[in-house]
Amino acid sequence: MKKLLCLAMLSVLILSGCGRDAAEVPENTAAEESIVKGTTVPGKYSINDFILYTLDDDNYPSKAVAVLGVDPETVEYDDEKAEEASKGVVMNSGKILQTDKDGQAVENNVVTDFVYQGGRIPLTNSKGIVTTGVAVTDTDKNCSKVEEIINAYLIDEENEEYITNQHDDGSYTIDLYFTVADDQGNVERVITPKGQDFSEATRKSGYIMRFYIVNDYVHGIFCQLL
Repeated sequence: MKKLLCLAMLSVLILSGCGRDAAEVPENTAAEESIVKGTTVPGKYSINDFILYTLDDDNYPSKAVAVLGVDPETVEYDDEKAEEASKGVVMNSGKILQTDKDGQAVENNVVTDFVYQGGRIPLTNSKGIVTTGVAVTDTDKNCSKVEEIINAYLIDEENEEYITNQHDDGSYTIDLYFTVADDQGNVERVITPKGQDFSEATRKSGYIMRFYIVNDYVHGIFCQLL
């Protein structure tokens, strides 16, 4: 990894222990199209955006299933729905340099990327983007529409690049880049102007988020530390 990354709350987050409070999501900030309640403010981002959650009975983000930056040894599930959903998630780990509470550089083994490959249990991120994964494309019922991504991340469709990997069947991906987190765990989106490639965004970024789009619905979410 090319940059020092702030541990922030991710260093102590236990996946099985996350409930509505841990999601830290305020009420009624999502676009009206989202089925998820209590999503975070469009255009505001933090390290909490790189987490996938199950949904509770009231459609609030509930148990964390995948989180960037945590020790993979802490990945334990005490919730049946989260454990079942985790079977469709692929997480990779590696050693990266991070800063500890004293500001010293230390090497830690952390989750460096994850993707929801597919399952019958819908997962959401903090912006209310819901998916049943890449492998489950027989129904769109539990997947967000592309418009929800546009609204949640304030994408300027006319003036920025965000679509990648376009295929003849109409499927494609949406790539969003984010800066390295500051001391409070906040990040900003790195925007690539229309007509430019993503090389500058890659150089400036600490995170990438990719959405897999099939039939204009989100079938899969991928997150990675850069």
